[in-house]
Amino acid sequence: MAKIRILYLEDSPLDAQVVMRMLNDSGITVDVVDNELDFKSALVSQAHDVIISDYIIPGSTAVSTIQMIKSVYPVTPVLFLTGSFDEKDRMKVLEAGAFDYIRKQDLEFLIPAIQNALQTSQSAGLPISNASDNTAFLIDTIQGLSECKTVDDVTRIVRYAARRLVGADGATFVLRERGKCYYADEDAIAPLWKGMRFPLESCISGWAMLNKKQVIIEDIYADDRIPHDAYRPTFVKSLIMTPVRKYDPIAAIGTYWAAHHKVSDNETSILQTLADTTAVALANVSLFNELEQRVQERTRQLEIANLELESFAYSVSHDLKGPLRAIQRVSESLDSGDMSESHKEVLRMIGTEAKQLADLTEALLKLCKYSFVELEKRDVDISALAQSIVRNLMAGEPDRPTKTIIKPGMIVRGDPGLLRSMLENLLSNAWKYTRKQGQTVIEVGILNETAEMCTLFVVDNGVGFDMNKAQKLFEPFQRMHEGKEFPGTGVGLATVRRIITRHGGKVWAESEPSKGTTIYMTLPISGTFRSGSRI
Repeated sequence: MAKIRILYLEDSPLDAQVVMRMLNDSGITVDVVDNELDFKSALVSQAHDVIISDYIIPGSTAVSTIQMIKSVYPVTPVLFLTGSFDEKDRMKVLEAGAFDYIRKQDLEFLIPAIQNALQTSQSAGLPISNASDNTAFLIDTIQGLSECKTVDDVTRIVRYAARRLVGADGATFVLRERGKCYYADEDAIAPLWKGMRFPLESCISGWAMLNKKQVIIEDIYADDRIPHDAYRPTFVKSLIMTPVRKYDPIAAIGTYWAAHHKVSDNETSILQTLADTTAVALANVSLFNELEQRVQERTRQLEIANLELESFAYSVSHDLKGPLRAIQRVSESLDSGDMSESHKEVLRMIGTEAKQLADLTEALLKLCKYSFVELEKRDVDISALAQSIVRNLMAGEPDRPTKTIIKPGMIVRGDPGLLRSMLENLLSNAWKYTRKQGQTVIEVGILNETAEMCTLFVVDNGVGFDMNKAQKLFEPFQRMHEGKEFPGTGVGLATVRRIITRHGGKVWAESEPSKGTTIYMTLPISGTFRSGSRI
């Protein structure tokens, strides 16, 4: 940007610092004053290219500030910055002679506004900014459009950029909506048609979209395509209307001048570039909304399917458990002394198989339940849980030689009921697979921890398994050993993985035949758990 000197009236030191730093970084010299008296002195003592003022200054009004400036420098552009946008205030200062009115939340538009103010004031002998700044603004606009997620986002950027890029007095963004032109938004020195709808055939934006080409009109009252009655209450004398999307326009960008304006090739090219970029942005918004809707619909369908699956699982469990219990009772009642040993053995087999099927049904029900139950997270003492579970296991076989090592103070964040079920499965497995050892050895401890997760382990000295089969270890019904040797449902470790996954963790195993197994799992750490790593 060419050397520019700006006078800035601002009574907020923080706001002044932010704006001054931004302008200084762009090579602009800024004289900052914080009161009306110093402002008047600065006006007469030093010429400035642009004057910027906060909208609210104690002891002064925006209109009186403009009048004071115009009395000294009638052609110097004046811009107002405001902390809160109000359309009435905006119209008031624009009608009083201000060039622009910018929210402090939109300071990225300040430098482009300064550039356009200087371009508009060229005839008064004021310095002109470098063309590279306009290019930079166009690049920033394209970048902004590429990040839009809604039509409102696109509208906000386009109506501002269209006016600034060509130094127009107004700009509108018009959407094609069910055979009408909807003037979605505008940025202008006076009201135009924001919020109004007109038939495509009765307005120039509709003509541009229907005919798929840019319209340039230097004198609107000399062109029969213009609905003159709609334009007479406005300031518009000249315009460019640029359709958005060449093959099937879905919108149009209107730019307007308060005096007869001869449009340059550069202006038409810039506006066409803006329109082409806007078309891509709108397509992206449509795709984004469609994908978001699909995700929402898919999520809704999955929720319904999950509820139906859960209901089905409970129903199957209930319907199966009743007959299975009846089979067990009947087989037990028929086991009398009058039967031959072969018949008794058959009944015992029926009872055993019925019990195994009942256990499997119950295990599948739990696996299903743990997938959908809502987690009630709190601090859970894993050490205390493990101690309790091991005591119960030892009470069932009090004569088994056993050594347990459970690290104290292991506290994680999770659902107490699910974590107990997870530990019961792991410790029951460890207990089962160490049955044939001279002494059962089970250890529960911590491997390491981070700020958010800890890695716990359960290790045993049992029969172990071949790690070549480990990839299926946590799948339902996958067993590493024969059921006759080590009976079970084949669902326990699948349940463990489901519970760990619900807590945002992962689980894996290390093992070797005849040398035991170690199961590792990661869980969210409690703020009170800082125990250190395994030694």
